[in-house]
Amino acid sequence: METLPETQRRIVRALLREPESYDALSQELGIPRGSLGPLRGRAVKALRAQLEPSLR
Repeated sequence: METLPETQRRIVRALLREPESYDALSQELGIPRGSLGPLRGRAVKALRAQLEPSLR
């Protein structure tokens, strides 16, 4: 996870804590609510790409 850009790392860590809502997470991270989903998606895609070679 440390290879992810800082913003994506912050989102992944926050989501692992299961925030009460995207609105609360948006305020906490200072990121527009509409940007959270796309940023999370890119982070998950990057993490999956790192793991896939080891899963084969």
